[in-house]
Amino acid sequence: MDDFYAVLKEFEPVRRKRVIERTVKPGDEFKPFAVRLKALKKYGWVLRDAMEVLYQKYLSHVPVAERIDNNALSRKLSSWQAQGLFSEADIKEEVLLLERELGPYVNPLLIVSKSEVPQVSIMSKIDEQESSSEPKLGDFLKYYRELKGSYPNSELTAQLQAHFNKYKDSKTLDGIMLEWKKENGGV
Repeated sequence: MDDFYAVLKEFEPVRRKRVIERTVKPGDEFKPFAVRLKALKKYGWVLRDAMEVLYQKYLSHVPVAERIDNNALSRKLSSWQAQGLFSEADIKEEVLLLERELGPYVNPLLIVSKSEVPQVSIMSKIDEQESSSEPKLGDFLKYYRELKGSYPNSELTAQLQAHFNKYKDSKTLDGIMLEWKKENGGV
């Protein structure tokens, strides 16, 4: 029996490692930051951003494959709060500390001045793309159809194509159509 106890003593480090592996779950690395994470959420941060800061600055040793997502962390935070790891009073205290250190929360979208935000609409982007590229035959034929109200027949399409090829390098789509109107007495 003395040998049995010696074998158990040798096996003890392996057993301890297995016990720790069973009790430590992915995401438990956030336990020391649980109150701060809940406070940051109340302060106005998105949990994903808070996680990114922690993974970069404090938890960089956690392999990427073992990292949890924000939904799993949110469930863990709720569970830890229900288990009594921290209380609402702890969260309020941490929020007060955040406000004292960072100032009251202000939505970043509300403090950006209008001069910092480029005034670009979807239509202006489309106009830029159209003006920067050379005119296309399909666009010219579509323009003709919109003005005329019907598709041109095959003979007229050939004439329109020849007219388009004549002016495509020197004029815009509007200029090509204006020339067509001049040469053919309107649409």
